[in-house]
Amino acid sequence: MPLFSERYGYRQQKKLTYNISNSMYDVILHNCIRYKEYLTHIFQLESTDFFLGEKFVSFNDTLFASKMKILIPSLFRNEYNNIAVPEEGVFL
Repeated sequence: MPLFSERYGYRQQKKLTYNISNSMYDVILHNCIRYKEYLTHIFQLESTDFFLGEKFVSFNDTLFASKMKILIPSLFRNEYNNIAVPEEGVFL
């Protein structure tokens, strides 16, 4: 998977960047999911708690996924178009 800076010519491609196993990909994806709450100020989804009648802001997964699709078009997605870890034997 080419890096953003490599795709847009900011630096030369490194051959080692593309040797990512499924387990390494899994660790990276789970760390990103774990810390995505810190991006809520960028990807905001305003919702209302119908029980209390109060508004709150949560993380907008749809906006995040569409933005990542633009920034990293080769990012693996499952059959539901969600960012996911590829299964064994699937080429990255």
